[in-house]
Order: sequence, then C-alpha cells, then structure tokens
Amino acid sequence: GKVTRRGRHRDPTEEDLHRIRIAVKRLRYLGEFLSPLGTEGIRAAVRKLVPYQDCLGEAQDARVAAGLLRDEARARCADRRPDPEVLFLLGELVRRQEKRLRKRRARFRRLWKRFPRRSRRLRREVGRALRG
Repeated sequence: GKVTRRGRHRDPTEEDLHRIRIAVKRLRYLGEFLSPLGTEGIRAAVRKLVPYQDCLGEAQDARVAAGLLRDEARARCADRRPDPEVLFLLGELVRRQEKRLRKRRARFRRLWKRFPRRSRRLRREVGRALRG
C-alpha cells in the first residue's frame, strides 16, 4: 500500500524514510501481536521485517547525530575564539555520521526491492490466522 509507494521513489526524502520506518514498525508489531494465533509463517514473516526497521533506525540515528554535532560546531564558532582542533574533530565526526547514513540508505535501497513480497506474505499469513 502506501508504504510500498513511498519506498518506490528513486531517492526517498528523509520524511518518506521516517514514515516508512514507522509503518514497518507497526506492521511488525501487528504481526507479533497476532503471531500466537497463527503458524510459524507469521513469525517468519515478522523476522524478515527486522532488517528494514534496524536499517532505517540506524539511518535516523546517524542523521540526528550529525545534526547535533553540527549544532555543537556552530555554537563553538559563535565563541570569540573557537578551538580549531575541536572544530576539526567535530567535522570529522559529522563526516563519519554522514558516511554511515549513506551506507544505510544504500542498504535500504537493496532491502526495499524485496519488501513488497515480504509484506504480502505477512498479510497473507495474518489473513490465514484470522480466518482460523
């Protein structure tokens, strides 16, 4: 549905990724909630969602960390005499977080190719469980 359409963008926005992360989390939790009603199929389908949620969570962590480090660098630059070594280190930490973010986005693009099939499988298994 909506989640799959959002992820089809060639380069999803940060907002798209955040919404996808929340939707995957809800789908996973729904599957976990219903898993006692079903077979191993639901549990297996839920396990396959974990890498999506982990990948997007790590991307969000890197994005937030880079923002906080930039804010710290700006605050230090507002001082009359910022320490160049500290600014250099903050810049290096920002660079590392941005690299981590790029890697997670690339991993997400690879994972996303399999998402429609995995979400259909979970929906199918949940349907079976609810029909009893």
